This record gives sequence, C-alpha cells and structure tokens, in this order.
Amino acid sequence: MLKATQFFYNAKSEIMGGGAVAPYIRLYLWGVCAFSVLLGAIGLIFQAWVPAIYTIIVALLIAAVESTFLLPPVERVMEFFLENYMWRAVAYIILCVPCFFSLYTFVAGILIAAGGLGYLYCVVRNETPKFTHDQDLESEYIEDSDSATPTGAETGLLSNYQQV
Repeated sequence: MLKATQFFYNAKSEIMGGGAVAPYIRLYLWGVCAFSVLLGAIGLIFQAWVPAIYTIIVALLIAAVESTFLLPPVERVMEFFLENYMWRAVAYIILCVPCFFSLYTFVAGILIAAGGLGYLYCVVRNETPKFTHDQDLESEYIEDSDSATPTGAETGLLSNYQQV
C-alpha cells in the first residue's frame, strides 16, 4: 500500500511540475477499452446489438491505435495521425458518439470522451508524442556514422570513392 501511495504522489508531483500527461492517458484508455468491451458484451446479452457491436469495435480500434508503439512499422505508417494529440482527441470524441445510443454502452461513451478530452488537455499543454521508430533511427544513424568515418581519412563527398 505504501508503494502505491508513493507512486501516486510521485505521479501527481510529476504532472503538476510539468511532466508528461499523455502516458497516463494511454494507460487510462487501455483500461477504458477493456471495460468498454465488457459493456459491449453486456449489451449483446441484453440485445442492444448495434450499439454493443459498435462499442466493441471502437474499443478494439482505440486499443490498437494506443498500442502502435509496440510495432514501429505500423507507427511509421500511422505517423500522420499520431504526430499530434489533436487528431486522437477529435477522433475519439467523434467515435464515442454512437456509444450514447444504448443504456448499456452509455458509460463507455462517457469514458472514451473523457480520454479524448485528456488528449485535448495534452494539446493545450503543448505535449508532443515520442515515436519509437525515431529513437531507433537515431541510434542507427549514430552507429553508422561512427563506423563509416575512417580515422585519419578525409570525409569529403569524393574523398573515398575508390574504397568499396
């Protein structure tokens, strides 16, 4: 219990001190997606077919978008959508609207909209997402540039054209 309380106070001081909020919103949305799938399943049991299926699809879609950092090639393809938190905020708020049409999925709609508003808060704070493939490219560039430059040799454009 003490570690959990300490983690909460550290996170609170980090956020209030100007730390990033977006990782916490990502964790929140993963939890919301799991809960939304559960609410969609309850909606299916009580025969609210269309909103329940829609809620399950939206929850899986949001979970997939929030998990793109696990697959750098997918992250590169979706970079235009992921480069700014405003795109995610608008998309999530628009996607949650049909969740309000059923009593069983109403709470899921509110929770997804809260996640979208959280990303709007990140936009107001001028946070920018960090991509994993950028970090990979930077490390590859540093390794390649160190090994490509021979010691004591010229580094001009045509200085080592005969060395293959």
